[in-house]
Amino acid sequence: MKRRPVTLLLGCLCLALLTGAYLTLKRSNDQAEQEAAEQSDTEPILTISPDEVRQISFLIDGSNTAFSRTDTDDDWHLSEDQNFPVDPAPISDILEQLAPLGAVRTLTDAAALSEYGLDTPSNTVTVTTQDGTETTIALGDTNNSTGDDYVMLNGDSSTLYTIGSSLRSCLLDRLYDYAAGEELPMLLASDITGVDVSLDSQELALSLKDNLWTVSDGNADLENVDQEAVSSHISDLTGLSYVDFLDYNCTTPEQYGLNPPAATITISWKDDSSDGSGEADSSDETETDTAETELTEAGTEEQEPSETGADTGETELTEAGTEEQEPSETGADTAETELTEAGTEETSSVQQLTLHVGATDDSGNYYVQLEGSTEIHTMSADFIEGILGWTAADFEAEPESESETETGTGVNSQAEAETDASPQTETETDVNSQTEAETDVNSQTEVETETDF
Repeated sequence: MKRRPVTLLLGCLCLALLTGAYLTLKRSNDQAEQEAAEQSDTEPILTISPDEVRQISFLIDGSNTAFSRTDTDDDWHLSEDQNFPVDPAPISDILEQLAPLGAVRTLTDAAALSEYGLDTPSNTVTVTTQDGTETTIALGDTNNSTGDDYVMLNGDSSTLYTIGSSLRSCLLDRLYDYAAGEELPMLLASDITGVDVSLDSQELALSLKDNLWTVSDGNADLENVDQEAVSSHISDLTGLSYVDFLDYNCTTPEQYGLNPPAATITISWKDDSSDGSGEADSSDETETDTAETELTEAGTEEQEPSETGADTGETELTEAGTEEQEPSETGADTAETELTEAGTEETSSVQQLTLHVGATDDSGNYYVQLEGSTEIHTMSADFIEGILGWTAADFEAEPESESETETGTGVNSQAEAETDASPQTETETDVNSQTEAETDVNSQTEVETETDF
């Protein structure tokens, strides 16, 4: 009986705690919803036309970096390195956030700058327009409840603002995120004609000849190649892509394990170009039409005697005309095939890509370099190791079973037996023809005898 008051007291305390937690959570959710609603209705606090901007600078990798241009086109260059291959796209993304820059909230009675992370901003964007006007946007902390960023314009601490997260997300972390590097070809499995892989003094070569793949391990060709296995592995090459761009003008490839490279991958493919294809098609059609016209006229001339000949010879001449036309049709088909092949040769060329593979970075990706290029990139370990792991055994077809061999032998024996029976049939046909001839002679003799009487 004494335990009941204690149990009741504990129950009341738990109920009070749960009620307090519920009210706190509800108040926090209401505040977040209110701030989110305010965010949808922003007030422009800054408007800068992207075409007017001549320089923009901000922190990249912890140091202030400036990009500039002399006119309104996208010919941006890195101020500290004029040869750096600047990609204008990410810079344009930043400038679009300033045309206009909208504030979710305006704080006119703000506390100390340290409360908003603006005493030491995480980043400061400085924009200089054509008329020399300079504007700074200092980015502070992020509000944990709303995800908005605190900003200060032109060092004016009397009025602070909160803006959406779009501007911060456009400020990329690495300098080479603003670089335009070489592009890899978009390969189709149907266009690939060869792959050579060299690793640790071992070589594996795949080559497409007459629509059949051959595989060599550097010493000898495989006798039986599993064509489906080759096609499956070739399809993996269509995912050729870089992960990161590291250096546009590498002079020390040995630091990436690329002098000499640890492995080399060479891919050959057909590059079907449409340039000149129209002219080739037009000439092909003209030549084909001419050939068909000549063949038709020749066939007509051969058939004219059959129309003016005797009635008794019409059938023979018609059959003869038919036999004479068959080679002509075959010739036309051959001519069309040759013209088609010639047109294909004119519009297709074989391209090659040789990729040198070096060491790995901290993330496990491989350093790579295209032959003849000064750029260093990284590629996914899964992609590189998948190709370097190929062996000749992966493409070797399983030998045929004994039952399949016996079945094939039986079919061949049956075919030979049918072939042996063919001469006998021809002999029977000759005998029947001779009998019909003798019958015609006897009929003719009887007619002559009746005439004499």
